[in-house]
Amino acid sequence: MFLHLLNDDQKQAFFYLASEMLSADGEVDDQDIHYMDRLIQEAGLVKKRSLNDTELAKDLTVFNTDEAKHAAIVELLILSVIDGHYHVKESAFANQVIDDLGVDEETHETLCRITNDALKVLTGMRELSD
Repeated sequence: MFLHLLNDDQKQAFFYLASEMLSADGEVDDQDIHYMDRLIQEAGLVKKRSLNDTELAKDLTVFNTDEAKHAAIVELLILSVIDGHYHVKESAFANQVIDDLGVDEETHETLCRITNDALKVLTGMRELSD
């Protein structure tokens, strides 16, 4: 939903974080995969460089604006709950990323509310399509 706000380096780093989030709880289901596929398409990374350029990907300093940080966090949070479950390990990973990005508690809470609103939109669209 928000990857258009990121540049290519930020997208690369986001997908590193997203892959870590997907594996945080030890389970990857169809909804996780479907949403990740949609994110890859939205990011325009289909048939582009590998998503596994890990040295660049691990560099969170590429999220050098609040807009980029917030977009990445909301997408990670959506990815963590898109399957209907928010595992304690996903929560711990998300909180660590949020801390590493230097996001304060008030902004963290706001991003969680935005995530909940985005999930309602995604769920509504899915139900409308079914």
